[in-house]
Amino acid sequence: MAHYIVRREHPKNPEKHSRVWKVEDVLKICSMDAMMNLDKIEAIGVSCFWSVESQRALQIAANMKKLRWIDLNQKYVSKKLLVVTPLSLVIMPESFPPRDLCCLTLKNINANQLWDGYKFLPYLRMIKLDSLDKLMETPDFEGLPNLETFMVYGSSLLKQIHPSFGHLQKLVCVDIRNCGNLKMVPPITQSTKLETIVLSWCTLIFNLSNIQQINLENIVPRNMNHIGVWFSSGCLRKLVLSNCSLTDGDINSAAGWELPNLLELDLEGNGFVRLDFSLLLLPQLKRLNVSWCKQLVELLELPSSIAVVIAGWCSSLKSFGNISNCKWLWQVSVWGYTKLGALCGDILLNSMLQGNARDYFISINLSGDDIWRRASVLWVVWMKTYNMLLPHDWCNHFSGILMFVKPEVTFEGFPDITIKMGVQDVCQSELDDQEYNETLETHYDQIFVGYVSFSSLRHTGCLNSTYNTISFSLDNEYLYGGELRFRAVLVPKDDPMQTPKVPTDSSEFWDGEFDYRKTFTIQHDSNSSIKILWKCRL
Repeated sequence: MAHYIVRREHPKNPEKHSRVWKVEDVLKICSMDAMMNLDKIEAIGVSCFWSVESQRALQIAANMKKLRWIDLNQKYVSKKLLVVTPLSLVIMPESFPPRDLCCLTLKNINANQLWDGYKFLPYLRMIKLDSLDKLMETPDFEGLPNLETFMVYGSSLLKQIHPSFGHLQKLVCVDIRNCGNLKMVPPITQSTKLETIVLSWCTLIFNLSNIQQINLENIVPRNMNHIGVWFSSGCLRKLVLSNCSLTDGDINSAAGWELPNLLELDLEGNGFVRLDFSLLLLPQLKRLNVSWCKQLVELLELPSSIAVVIAGWCSSLKSFGNISNCKWLWQVSVWGYTKLGALCGDILLNSMLQGNARDYFISINLSGDDIWRRASVLWVVWMKTYNMLLPHDWCNHFSGILMFVKPEVTFEGFPDITIKMGVQDVCQSELDDQEYNETLETHYDQIFVGYVSFSSLRHTGCLNSTYNTISFSLDNEYLYGGELRFRAVLVPKDDPMQTPKVPTDSSEFWDGEFDYRKTFTIQHDSNSSIKILWKCRL
């Protein structure tokens, strides 16, 4: 509908449209006189350019005085054109970009810099540069006072970000990935709004030898650690330092970090052996990712605020340390071989059931041969659905549902389990009649544990004493190539593993995942039933 509205008055005259996105329309504009008045166009976005057309489009865009948004993706570049078209030293013509530009997105453009020298662009708020393989330098940022988002992906020749970058005061998000030769990012000390920093696969940034590119004495005291210089913003909420070749020494030297509002810390793919969080001042940290830290042996002194720990493929991991103080921990995901030991599952589950998560949700997946005591009996081979009868007055005697899932083989996907509570006259389970009391011996050593508290569903129709059945089901697509062994039990309110009921503030229960990744989602709620989806693994 929006496309029709834009084109309806002048379907054959794209130069009169406010927004241009069709390839044929952009090519038609590119064939016009470079001096033609193009004041109607406010946004241009298109893929599938040849090298010549992409350069021509940028030249024509210089005449679009009201242009506010540009998104160009040069998908196809013929070998002939690469031979006859030399590398452009500057992407933009002298008169580009127009003063009113708000958003600039470029992908696969064949040039080594955006523009030369100083440009005053007071409305530019976002720059995104994706796969500019020849990009060697960024522009001068002094003329971009309102820049909020700066993203650079896959620029292997880029060695430094212009020093003026550190002077920006409106920055909210900095996202730099796969820039393997990047050696210097100016300390981001001026912005009072910076919420997200992503530095991924930038292995040279934190090399101590690179610090001598930077005169730190004019910025911080001589004894300031070499990492903390970059991240002094008290507003920072998300910090990603994945695959940056960091080691224990880097974290130890970061003692004194004061990031009072940091919620998410991603240290994936680094060379840590022991991570001691008592050295870092992270009082609000909710989510920690240390996946693919293959040398990591111990996680020590996790912040008491922690809610989610992701530690996949940490093949040397032996201990989470003492987590008894982590009262808000509700999700732990560990996949791939580890050295956590047989009792780790019990320790984690019992500790989490004694914390505040017992009033909400718990999701655990671990690898290894450990089978929790609660799940060591009455395992069933589960094919499609499993129905469990609810006892009389269940909502007054039980606090929630505890589930265990054990795949027999590695799944290409991971099981998403639907839990449905309601009233059924006839309860039949479509599962194998065989039950198992023996210790499980399967080819796949992953186990998933989920807990749904009834109190977490207070705002729904779940606490309905007329309900007599809980039904568990799984999409058939996950059953190809093997079976699941499944166990579900009701957790009594007088369970000795649960501490006395203490009112908790639900606002402290942090589930900061995007909607499509949420671990527990209420899909349906009515007087007759409630339906919950449990995604066993992120």
